[in-house]
This record gives sequence, structure tokens and C-alpha cells, in this order.
Amino acid sequence: MIEGCDACEFFDDEWGVGSGTMIVEVHHIEHVARTIDHHPRNLCVLCANHHRFVHGSGAWSIHHDDANVIFRRNGQEMTVVRPEQLFPAEA
Repeated sequence: MIEGCDACEFFDDEWGVGSGTMIVEVHHIEHVARTIDHHPRNLCVLCANHHRFVHGSGAWSIHHDDANVIFRRNGQEMTVVRPEQLFPAEA
């Protein structure tokens, strides 16, 4: 779900179609210890490298941009692109 991540495509190319989607991890956007929130709106799917990167040293600031979430730290930025169906348009 990280914009520009091609880890799943790499695995599909190397190991066969569908193999990349099996190698993913789920991350809580807002810290689960603070929110105790396991709702899909608070979850995102990451490749193992991005998941380790998010949990690396230092705190990330989290910014919500409609359905997307932007993680920022020390001048670095990662955008999590989430499915629109989790955030239906208001009538």
C-alpha cells in the first residue's frame, strides 16, 4: 500500500504470479497501544521492508489525507494509499 513500492511485483516476476501478495505484513497506522483500534481504517498492508522501516528508529508523524495516510520523519515521507471503499463519500 506504500505508493511506489514494487516489492509484490518483484516477487511475482521472480517467483510466479501471486507470490508477492503472500509476503505482506499488516501495520497499525495509529499505535495500537494507544488506540486499541483494529478496525481496517487503522490498518495498512506493507511489504516486510517498509514495515521494518516504519518501526525503525525515531517517531513518525501521521497525516490523514482523505483515504490516504502520509508518514513523515526527518524529511522523509511515505504515502499509504488505501482503498476508497473504506472511506465512502458523504451524501
